[in-house]
Amino acid sequence: MEEPPSFIADEMNGRLARWLRILGFDCLYISGGNADNNILKLALKTGRIVLTGDKELYRKIIRRGGYAILTPGDTLENKFRYLKNKIDLKKWVGKLPHRCSVCNSILVKVPSSTIPDLPPSVKERFTYVWHCNNCGKTYWEGSHWINIKKQIKRLLT
Repeated sequence: MEEPPSFIADEMNGRLARWLRILGFDCLYISGGNADNNILKLALKTGRIVLTGDKELYRKIIRRGGYAILTPGDTLENKFRYLKNKIDLKKWVGKLPHRCSVCNSILVKVPSSTIPDLPPSVKERFTYVWHCNNCGKTYWEGSHWINIKKQIKRLLT
Protein backbone atom coordinates (compact mmCIF):
# COMPACT_ATOMS: atom_id res chain seq x y z
CA MET A 1 0.00 0.00 0.00
CA GLU A 2 1.23 3.47 -0.88
CA GLU A 3 2.36 5.63 2.03
CA PRO A 4 1.15 9.22 2.33
CA PRO A 5 3.79 11.86 1.63
CA SER A 6 5.64 13.35 4.57
CA PHE A 7 7.21 16.78 4.49
CA ILE A 8 9.76 19.15 5.96
CA ALA A 9 8.87 22.84 5.63
CA ASP A 10 11.42 25.62 5.93
CA GLU A 11 10.78 28.92 7.68
CA MET A 12 9.25 30.39 4.51
CA ASN A 13 6.51 27.77 4.66
CA GLY A 14 5.32 27.81 8.26
CA ARG A 15 1.67 28.48 7.39
CA LEU A 16 1.76 25.78 4.73
CA ALA A 17 3.16 23.34 7.33
CA ARG A 18 0.36 24.21 9.75
CA TRP A 19 -2.37 23.58 7.16
CA LEU A 20 -0.80 20.34 6.00
CA ARG A 21 -0.86 19.21 9.64
CA ILE A 22 -4.51 20.23 9.97
CA LEU A 23 -5.20 17.95 6.99
CA GLY A 24 -3.34 15.13 8.75
CA PHE A 25 -0.04 15.19 6.86
CA ASP A 26 3.19 14.57 8.73
CA CYS A 27 5.00 17.87 8.24
CA LEU A 28 8.02 18.95 10.24
CA TYR A 29 8.81 22.65 10.47
CA ILE A 30 12.44 23.65 10.84
CA SER A 31 13.65 27.23 11.25
CA GLY A 32 16.39 29.19 12.94
CA GLY A 33 20.17 28.91 12.88
CA ASN A 34 21.65 26.14 10.75
CA ALA A 35 18.14 25.23 9.52
CA ASP A 36 19.23 24.56 5.94
CA ASN A 37 21.84 21.99 7.00
CA ASN A 38 19.42 20.35 9.41
CA ILE A 39 16.73 20.19 6.72
CA LEU A 40 19.16 18.74 4.18
CA LYS A 41 20.43 16.03 6.55
CA LEU A 42 16.97 15.06 7.73
CA ALA A 43 15.51 15.01 4.22
CA LEU A 44 18.26 12.74 2.91
CA LYS A 45 18.00 10.45 5.95
CA THR A 46 14.20 10.13 5.99
CA GLY A 47 13.11 10.66 2.38
CA ARG A 48 10.75 13.47 3.34
CA ILE A 49 9.76 16.02 0.70
CA VAL A 50 11.24 19.43 1.47
CA LEU A 51 8.99 22.45 0.95
CA THR A 52 11.22 25.47 0.52
CA GLY A 53 11.24 28.94 -0.91
CA ASP A 54 15.04 28.95 -0.90
CA LYS A 55 16.48 28.23 -4.36
CA GLU A 56 19.91 27.38 -2.99
CA LEU A 57 18.53 24.84 -0.51
CA TYR A 58 16.30 23.39 -3.23
CA ARG A 59 19.31 22.88 -5.53
CA LYS A 60 21.40 21.29 -2.75
CA ILE A 61 18.68 18.77 -1.97
CA ILE A 62 18.10 17.84 -5.61
CA ARG A 63 21.86 17.51 -6.28
CA ARG A 64 22.19 15.15 -3.31
CA GLY A 65 19.34 12.91 -4.50
CA GLY A 66 16.59 14.22 -2.24
CA TYR A 67 13.15 15.43 -3.20
CA ALA A 68 12.17 19.07 -2.83
CA ILE A 69 9.48 21.41 -4.07
CA LEU A 70 10.34 25.07 -4.59
CA THR A 71 7.24 26.87 -3.39
CA PRO A 72 6.13 30.25 -4.73
CA GLY A 73 6.83 33.11 -2.36
CA ASP A 74 3.42 34.68 -2.07
CA THR A 75 0.15 33.51 -0.48
CA LEU A 76 -0.75 30.32 1.34
CA GLU A 77 -3.37 29.61 -1.32
CA ASN A 78 -0.82 29.86 -4.16
CA LYS A 79 1.69 27.69 -2.29
CA PHE A 80 -0.98 25.08 -1.62
CA ARG A 81 -2.25 25.18 -5.21
CA TYR A 82 1.30 24.70 -6.48
CA LEU A 83 1.89 21.80 -4.07
CA LYS A 84 -1.32 19.98 -4.95
CA ASN A 85 -0.42 20.26 -8.65
CA LYS A 86 2.80 18.39 -7.82
CA ILE A 87 1.33 15.84 -5.38
CA ASP A 88 -2.18 14.37 -5.19
CA LEU A 89 -3.01 15.47 -1.65
CA LYS A 90 -6.78 14.99 -1.98
CA LYS A 91 -6.56 11.20 -1.99
CA TRP A 92 -5.19 11.27 1.56
CA VAL A 93 -7.50 13.86 3.13
CA GLY A 94 -9.83 12.25 5.64
CA LYS A 95 -7.76 9.06 5.78
CA LEU A 96 -4.90 10.33 7.94
CA PRO A 97 -4.78 10.64 11.72
CA HIS A 98 -5.45 14.06 13.24
CA ARG A 99 -2.23 15.94 13.93
CA CYS A 100 -1.37 18.79 16.24
CA SER A 101 -1.01 21.97 14.19
CA VAL A 102 1.59 23.22 16.69
CA CYS A 103 4.01 20.28 17.08
CA ASN A 104 2.96 17.72 14.42
CA SER A 105 2.26 14.89 16.92
CA ILE A 106 -0.71 12.60 16.39
CA LEU A 107 -3.74 13.67 18.42
CA VAL A 108 -5.67 11.34 20.68
CA LYS A 109 -9.46 11.48 21.00
CA VAL A 110 -10.23 11.65 24.73
CA PRO A 111 -13.25 12.41 26.92
CA SER A 112 -13.36 16.16 27.49
CA SER A 113 -13.78 15.51 31.22
CA THR A 114 -10.19 14.18 31.35
CA ILE A 115 -8.62 17.53 30.37
CA PRO A 116 -8.37 19.64 33.55
CA ASP A 117 -7.71 23.06 31.96
CA LEU A 118 -10.55 22.86 29.45
CA PRO A 119 -13.18 25.60 29.85
CA PRO A 120 -16.36 24.27 31.52
CA SER A 121 -18.46 25.36 28.52
CA VAL A 122 -16.37 23.14 26.23
CA LYS A 123 -16.73 20.18 28.60
CA GLU A 124 -20.50 20.72 28.60
CA ARG A 125 -20.83 20.98 24.81
CA PHE A 126 -18.32 18.32 23.70
CA THR A 127 -18.11 14.80 25.07
CA TYR A 128 -14.81 14.20 23.26
CA VAL A 129 -11.91 16.42 22.24
CA TRP A 130 -8.56 15.78 20.52
CA HIS A 131 -5.54 16.14 22.76
CA CYS A 132 -1.82 16.31 22.01
CA ASN A 133 0.15 14.32 24.56
CA ASN A 134 3.36 15.97 23.34
CA CYS A 135 2.67 19.71 23.73
CA GLY A 136 -0.59 19.59 25.70
CA LYS A 137 -2.72 21.47 23.15
CA THR A 138 -6.39 20.45 23.00
CA TYR A 139 -8.71 20.82 20.01
CA TRP A 140 -12.49 20.69 19.62
CA GLU A 141 -14.99 21.60 16.91
CA GLY A 142 -15.93 25.01 18.27
CA SER A 143 -17.28 28.00 16.36
CA HIS A 144 -13.91 28.45 14.62
CA TRP A 145 -14.38 25.03 12.99
CA ILE A 146 -16.67 26.50 10.32
CA ASN A 147 -13.87 28.82 9.17
CA ILE A 148 -11.36 25.96 9.21
CA LYS A 149 -13.66 23.86 7.00
CA LYS A 150 -14.10 26.78 4.60
CA GLN A 151 -10.35 27.27 4.36
CA ILE A 152 -9.79 23.54 3.76
CA LYS A 153 -12.37 23.60 0.97
CA ARG A 154 -10.65 26.63 -0.61
CA LEU A 155 -7.25 24.97 -0.37
CA LEU A 156 -8.39 21.67 -1.87
CA THR A 157 -10.42 23.06 -4.80
